[in-house]
Amino acid sequence: MPRADTFTLTVNGQRYERWEEIRVTREIDRMATDFNIAVSERFLASARDFPLGPFQECTVAIGGDPVLTGYIDNYLPEVEADRHAVRVTGRSKTEDIVDCTPDIAGGQFAGYKLDAIARAIAGLFKIDVVVQTDVGEPFPDATIERHETGFGFLERLCRLRSVLATDDEQSRLVLTRAGDRAHDALLQGSGGVLQGASAEISGSSPVTSLLRTSVYAAGGTPAASKAAACLSNSAASSKSAIRPWNSRLQFNSAF
Repeated sequence: MPRADTFTLTVNGQRYERWEEIRVTREIDRMATDFNIAVSERFLASARDFPLGPFQECTVAIGGDPVLTGYIDNYLPEVEADRHAVRVTGRSKTEDIVDCTPDIAGGQFAGYKLDAIARAIAGLFKIDVVVQTDVGEPFPDATIERHETGFGFLERLCRLRSVLATDDEQSRLVLTRAGDRAHDALLQGSGGVLQGASAEISGSSPVTSLLRTSVYAAGGTPAASKAAACLSNSAASSKSAIRPWNSRLQFNSAF
């Protein structure tokens, strides 16, 4: 049984626990929880010890309790004069709603409540929705702008109903309101922040999934359409590495 303060990253059934720097951030007004963790060569015998990379599904747990279900965004090898390390960052699955523009014909929702609109958006990314509060009256007309991400659209509607859009440990989209009491106690680990010494020579070689989608859509100018077509063809050639439900990145300006 894991210790109460053991931080575990699980990828492809493999558990990784020997981390030296750990940060997990969940905020009530952010839709995607994120993590940032690192290990140095003191625990890293070789790169084969950590065969991690962008797009891999992962879970994060503390003391055996899950706190995040999502994807690795960045694999960041770090090299300094007297140290080499690996840093891994990622976010919950709701990151797809944050990063992508939903592909919805017309983009209009007339007479729908906030929870129904949220389910329609989240469903495109295979994400469930949990409603913990009254979402108010239906919207007479709610239209997603051509440039808006799913998060941008939902966050705009949430403000009109005084509702917050966040996530939970299962990477479900949660519609809630700010309360006046905490449901969990704050925990402080026994370790401190590790501060690396300055070095004359340093470097890194990031491998990232950010701003990488499976479909690129364009509107407004022939140049924008041509650019999106080129990007979509490039994405298709490596689609095995790209989550198929990453909807699209929208171009709307002249090049």
